[in-house]
Amino acid sequence: MKSGIKSHMSGWLSFSRTRGVMLAVLILVVLFTLGNPYFLTTRNILGLLRAMSSLAIMAMGELLVIVAGEIDLSVGAIYGLGAMLFGILLLQGIDPHVSFTLALLLGVAAGGVICFLVTYIRIPSFVVTLGIMTIAQGISLMISNARAISPAFMLPPGHEDAIAFFRGLAGFQLPFNFPGQIVWMFVVTIVIGMLLNRFLFGFRLKSIGGNLEAAKLIRLPVRIYKFYAFALCGLLCSLAG
Repeated sequence: MKSGIKSHMSGWLSFSRTRGVMLAVLILVVLFTLGNPYFLTTRNILGLLRAMSSLAIMAMGELLVIVAGEIDLSVGAIYGLGAMLFGILLLQGIDPHVSFTLALLLGVAAGGVICFLVTYIRIPSFVVTLGIMTIAQGISLMISNARAISPAFMLPPGHEDAIAFFRGLAGFQLPFNFPGQIVWMFVVTIVIGMLLNRFLFGFRLKSIGGNLEAAKLIRLPVRIYKFYAFALCGLLCSLAG
């Protein structure tokens, strides 16, 4: 009976916290609407969703790491490095599909390195990812010579296919001027939500993050699942970039 009461209280507290956040967001929406009648227009809402799409995709990757009981401070740096590598490879004349794949693999590799240092060398993820963040930022500055890269404007004539691929990744629009970035955000959010709530992977990842010692006692492959979490986080950061 006591366990039932505790479970009920825990569920109520979780609901209360969520309700509080939703109430705060609703108040902000009302205040912004009163201050500017154009705030709730379709154009502005789509613009806001488009602006937050990259951040939301990275947040889905960070969510996996947090559920696993770790933290990743390098998401922003991997985001920038993935985008920079993709742009540099395009300017070097590399096939856009290959460039895109290599940029994604970079994120996976970064996640793998982080996981190795955290699970095998046993360095706290806070320290590891702080260092990886600095390294990734340095590599981005080094390969770009500390300058902005925009393949859509810097590629010479004759590379129309690469330019079309570059712009088509997220620059496309659906009917009613619906930005393509929002489509990416919704797809990633749905996939990660299903992964965490509808598959064994999510159940085990929550078990590892909730009680690491218990997960080891029942012989869950902790290192493998943490690798998946960090690798998917890096992949989504590169994808967002």
